[in-house]
Amino acid sequence: MKKLIAIFTAITCCYVCCVAQDIPPPALERLKNAILLVDNGMAEAAMPDFDALAKEYPQNYIVQYERLFALYHIKKYEEVAAGAKKLIKHKDASPIVFQMYGNVLDILGKSKEAINVYKQGLKKFPDAAPLYLEIGNVYVSQKAYNEALNSFNKGIDVQPDFSSNYYRAGLLYLSSENAKVWGLVYAETAILLSPDNRERHSDMGMAIYDCFMDNISVTQKDGKTEAKISLVPSRGIILGSKGDAGVVEFPGVYEACALGALTKIAVADKEFTGTISQLSEIRKGIVETYFSAADNYFGNAMYLLPFQKKIIDAGHWEAYNYFIFSQAFTEEFDKWYDDNSNKFDAFVDWYNKDTFKLDSTHTVGIGSIYRDCKRLDTLGSLMFQANLLKLSE
Repeated sequence: MKKLIAIFTAITCCYVCCVAQDIPPPALERLKNAILLVDNGMAEAAMPDFDALAKEYPQNYIVQYERLFALYHIKKYEEVAAGAKKLIKHKDASPIVFQMYGNVLDILGKSKEAINVYKQGLKKFPDAAPLYLEIGNVYVSQKAYNEALNSFNKGIDVQPDFSSNYYRAGLLYLSSENAKVWGLVYAETAILLSPDNRERHSDMGMAIYDCFMDNISVTQKDGKTEAKISLVPSRGIILGSKGDAGVVEFPGVYEACALGALTKIAVADKEFTGTISQLSEIRKGIVETYFSAADNYFGNAMYLLPFQKKIIDAGHWEAYNYFIFSQAFTEEFDKWYDDNSNKFDAFVDWYNKDTFKLDSTHTVGIGSIYRDCKRLDTLGSLMFQANLLKLSE
């Protein structure tokens, strides 16, 4: 089976270019070997070399950081904290050392101090999305979910292509009562930004499935088929400061499009059983309804929908949906793949040439959702929603 290219931002150790200038080749080789031991789960065996190198090159940031990283692996958290406290002051300090320092403080039960360290790192590196992730994780452990979401979303704003903030925020939104739409789009975004992370792919695929299944209803009443969907408490309008201009809220638009897509299945008297094929049909209807009735109202500020339309237009929608749910429903995917490997391979070839990329102009975040849309007066907003609702009649 072909694999999708993983598009993600990885924090890597760039020690080759950083240390070659002030460490002789034999010492550099020892450092590489010690790092390799850590990578292979043998951090304890690497410590003699790390300890010696740290004494020989006390001012080399990479040497000192890699030693602390090895200590972190063998759970010597107090020693890591003491070393990281000094290392964050180094002239070559990077966001990752603030992240490690905060993490060990949190492990040691010093969550308040951990958040302060992460924030200290953000003062120096304001675009460090992993630090916003860590702040959010601490807040989640404290059940301060609003604060956590605020931090995850800030991380999304500063680095739109970093998948972990979508993953964490998506889980929270999908478990909420009134923000499930954001959970759906964040979950799918997390998959697309890191498609080879099988565990998270499975989590997000199952969460998307459960959200649709828990909030969709197709019933028979008095000889008629009735479709319902409940993703938002209301489909509202955000008014301007003077009350005379505003925008239509994204979650309400999404739910209206979903209801329109679901109604088509109900009208056709199709029993809704929740197969990947049926979910694919509903999800396709959401995209098609959005572009026909809402005219891509949010533009590239909600880039997931334009990207999905590109997939539909390219003829790969079925394969794409089986990919989205592949890790959560392996048996159903494998059965489909046995008969459709050519479709899946064609999708992978297409995707690897036109991957899902987010940047400052192509986003999926709450903080930027209304960036590109046209502001409407109250009447215009109401007419906009009425246009969407017609599709569900």
